[in-house]
Amino acid sequence: YAGDEISKEKSAGEIVRSISQILGGAGGGSSKFAQGGGTDKSKKEDAIKNAKTVILE
Repeated sequence: YAGDEISKEKSAGEIVRSISQILGGAGGGSSKFAQGGGTDKSKKEDAIKNAKTVILE
């Protein structure tokens, strides 16, 4: 879930989609709510780094 302030700048769906793709999966949703997943656990650290980068941009 992304609150009103953050969802004006970033879409939760786009954030989750980019993270899920790193993990070999898929994801998406609206600007405020999204879900996703992946199967490649070996990419976990890469996904965390990407999440931090995307959120803090």
